[in-house]
Amino acid sequence: MLGVVVNKKTQASAVKRNLIKRRVREVFRSLQDSIHPETAVLIKAKETSTMPGLMEIREDLATLFKKVGISL
Repeated sequence: MLGVVVNKKTQASAVKRNLIKRRVREVFRSLQDSIHPETAVLIKAKETSTMPGLMEIREDLATLFKKVGISL
């Protein structure tokens, strides 16, 4: 289960907020097989100067999952 939060302070434009959410969901789908099945994940996007790419999000989430210990 995944929850993604991107507030207006992070991105003022709703289009950009939704783009970040879509990218995070897509990366989560690809990594979902490598985490414990009953894990609930809540991701809050932080303010950055540039729009994060898919590879950057993938690296960040993979590192985070390993650090937290939910990766298989």
